[in-house]
Amino acid sequence: MTMDLYSVLIEDISSLGIATDFKLELKSYSKSYLGRYVVKSSKIQVYIYENKSCTVIRPYKEILNTVIHEAIHHIQHKNPDFKRIKGVMHDEEFYKLHEQYKSLALAKGLTERRCFIFENEVKVESL
Repeated sequence: MTMDLYSVLIEDISSLGIATDFKLELKSYSKSYLGRYVVKSSKIQVYIYENKSCTVIRPYKEILNTVIHEAIHHIQHKNPDFKRIKGVMHDEEFYKLHEQYKSLALAKGLTERRCFIFENEVKVESL
């Protein structure tokens, strides 16, 4: 069964126990970023293509990992006890959460998916 990329990402993130109270925005390409978290708007931006011409889609595992990464920034910034240290983007807690969610995604088989373009839409299927 195939589904659109956005729906699969939201479903997979939810299955990991990560609240999806952020806006997920799938963007085409960036030469500088895989993803970004915009604190003021609680928006996660993920760049899904590897090249400027948008002909090569990133592997699903990489896209999911980027969403997990940015979702952890969201989790931390929503926590009233979180204090960001100037110049430190990733603290010890960040790395702990990241490893926990990546391991869970692997154990659940969520990384065993393939992205492809079908009728100008990005689709995902399980391998």
